[in-house]
Amino acid sequence: MSRNLIKGIKFRRYDEAKAFVQTLGLKSTFRWRMWCKSGEKPKDIPANPPRTYKSQWESWGEWLGSGRIADQYKEYRNFVNAKKYVHRLKLKNQGQWRNWCRFGRKPDDIPARPDNTYKEQWRGWGDWLGSGFIAFTKRHYLPFEDAKKYVHRLKLKNQGQWKVWSKSSEKPANIPADPSYVYKEKWNGIGDWLGTGYIATFKRQYLPFEEAKKYAHSLKFKNLEQWNNWSKALKRPDNIPARPNNIYTDQWRGWGDWLGTGVVAPQNKEYRKLTNT
Repeated sequence: MSRNLIKGIKFRRYDEAKAFVQTLGLKSTFRWRMWCKSGEKPKDIPANPPRTYKSQWESWGEWLGSGRIADQYKEYRNFVNAKKYVHRLKLKNQGQWRNWCRFGRKPDDIPARPDNTYKEQWRGWGDWLGSGFIAFTKRHYLPFEDAKKYVHRLKLKNQGQWKVWSKSSEKPANIPADPSYVYKEKWNGIGDWLGTGYIATFKRQYLPFEEAKKYAHSLKFKNLEQWNNWSKALKRPDNIPARPNNIYTDQWRGWGDWLGTGVVAPQNKEYRKLTNT
């Protein structure tokens, strides 16, 4: 009898190979791939049977003897009944769902990809699993001004406190955890959102360089360490930048010039030219 020949390997006839494979009791393509990698596979059984037996190939269910039908030919439960079944599983997230599907406990009339099968009724994985999680794109949030008023009443002082609160059970579903993304068209910084008055650095209006430098000179600081300590102590006016070297890049001539100590950065010094004598 003729045998399939690929790259010098003679494979068993399709019906012989299929009969052998079905004695293994493999229930899924995942189990098949694991068995192929285990070193137990005889050389005359192909790892890629759809390619080797392409003229006779029907499906993985027929090859493994599992009775599995290709997804496009399956008849699934209606969406409501399928979802009720899934809710009883108490799965918490999409990762747990994939593991449950992969290891052979899923009935054939429950799809592994419900988001594709039930496209018309699909409302996200939280709705499907019953976990209550709703995809960001499908959530209904308060209008920006209403949400901001609600947040102002919380009296949170900074972004760190906001992050802790937004992850807690106290946050209503209609207030977004990431307001800068949800309200990106109206977003004006975390200070505006929390009501602290803090303005993002890139949105602040600073004094002109010379006026700001005069103010810095009046402080009589001797070095950068004193300047940094003063900036961090919340004594600095909002119109004086903490990092003037980043704000006034075109006029910047070093910290000695900014503080008025007379120390000039080496790269800004003017040296005599060497002359040949």
